[in-house]
Amino acid sequence: MIAAAGDGPYIPGITARALLRSLKQVAPGARPCLAELTLDEVNQAMSDLCVTTELSETARKSLFQTCLGDRWAELPPQVQDLHSVQDIESFSGTAQVLRGKSLFTRLLANIFRFPAAGENVSVSVTMTRTKRGEIWERNFGGRIFRSHCTSAKAPYRYKEHFGLLTCELALLVENECISLPVTRGWFAGIPLPRFFLPRSDSREYVQCGSFCFDIALRAPFGGGLIVQYRGYLQPDRSELLQNKN
Repeated sequence: MIAAAGDGPYIPGITARALLRSLKQVAPGARPCLAELTLDEVNQAMSDLCVTTELSETARKSLFQTCLGDRWAELPPQVQDLHSVQDIESFSGTAQVLRGKSLFTRLLANIFRFPAAGENVSVSVTMTRTKRGEIWERNFGGRIFRSHCTSAKAPYRYKEHFGLLTCELALLVENECISLPVTRGWFAGIPLPRFFLPRSDSREYVQCGSFCFDIALRAPFGGGLIVQYRGYLQPDRSELLQNKN
């Protein structure tokens, strides 16, 4: 915004001026007034002033785009789309869920609220951008578990935080597919020996034009499968656009 001809002092009162012009549209009562006016109404309220405005937008790099660097371009559009969170994005689909059967693996799965076993389980994923990274919330048929993801210091890696447990995962890109092996871990900030770490046989890829995932976590000490969920996701905003049309 650039004000000339001495019109700068009028700028702070522009919103009040615009509100006075549309008092009939303003509902009575005390509340935040952030959504009372449109940008066009504000621009109209200063149309007689010597003021010019310009709006430009530049998308910030997402978590995976930052961590992958030059390898980001190797990903197919569907995988890039899921990992291009600017604010809040949601995706929905279906999944098959397998669970380990030993007492140890069942205990671990329950601690981290991993989904129960099932076929054709409805799944939704909500990804929220934060100042430090992203929050991933997975909902498998009403069973929800979350993690907070941040950048790692090493290139082509990121950290995923599950409460007191933090795992560092590599981002290996090959044939337009991401593999996500666990490389390091911490509990309450204390480094864990490698034999204490879970094993991740996980990948993200595209099949039949859809984003697909196959996430398998295995317990340390050769404890076997904790959970495996595999399926597909589609962006929810695509359905919203179709409904509007």
